[in-house]
Amino acid sequence: MHPCELRDPREFVGSGAVILLTGMAFEGRPEELEEYIRKVAEGGVTGVGFGVGLAFAEVPPGMLEAARECNISLFTVARRVPFVSVLARLHDELQRQREEGLERFIAQQGALNDAAVAGLDALVDKTSRLLGAHSCLVDKDGRVFAQSSYPGLPPVDWATVIADTRAQNFYAARRVGGWSVLAQRLADH
Repeated sequence: MHPCELRDPREFVGSGAVILLTGMAFEGRPEELEEYIRKVAEGGVTGVGFGVGLAFAEVPPGMLEAARECNISLFTVARRVPFVSVLARLHDELQRQREEGLERFIAQQGALNDAAVAGLDALVDKTSRLLGAHSCLVDKDGRVFAQSSYPGLPPVDWATVIADTRAQNFYAARRVGGWSVLAQRLADH
């Protein structure tokens, strides 16, 4: 999220950005905000927060229509709401999500540690359930030590997947048939 009042900010904001602007550069020319929306959408901007109450009392209708056409989010920010407070809320939310992700990771790591005590079959089965994917543990010769299929997914032809990942020396992030395969070679120990 980036506050920016430039008429064409594409050079300074990245793909996926949300721009906050009051429209001061467009005061008296609301029709130019339609082209502004089209330009920033072309540049990969995904949203615009439009501060009302300074240069414009409300979002110009053409700007709203252009946002719909370009599939770009458009929201109003009341004059009494400083852009810095919007940014602060965003950073708070991102921090909350990071902490929630870390807590989930720690819980999943604990579940995998608990499963490992019960052996490879239990560990691979727990891995499959946590990832929502089919999982398979294979030695360098292609022999299967443990495998687990995730309920609800179509069955996988392990022989084809194993042959392909062996050809990649068990390092792969690729498509094999209709499947996305992630393979990781473990250390020898």
